[in-house]
Amino acid sequence: MIRGIGRAIRLEHARLMMFGKLKASMFVNCEKGVLKFDAEKVVQVFGLKAKLGLSPNNEVPPLTLGRADGTTSIQPETLPIRSGNLSKPKKS
Repeated sequence: MIRGIGRAIRLEHARLMMFGKLKASMFVNCEKGVLKFDAEKVVQVFGLKAKLGLSPNNEVPPLTLGRADGTTSIQPETLPIRSGNLSKPKKS
């Protein structure tokens, strides 16, 4: 029982850390209390439409990370996000 509580606390801490890093990135915005990942901005900044075979006319929809009521369906263990992955690409 205690082991389960410890895991729940660690997962909640990981979730809070992940959302803190996401909020600080240029690819996440908050609109009316809804936290959204701007996938279209990602494909534009990294030039991914052609690499992914997407039409330049199609928009990649945003992903809702957090709802206005504070709930989310995102689980931290399912996202391979590490520190620094969501920063602006380096210019070569």
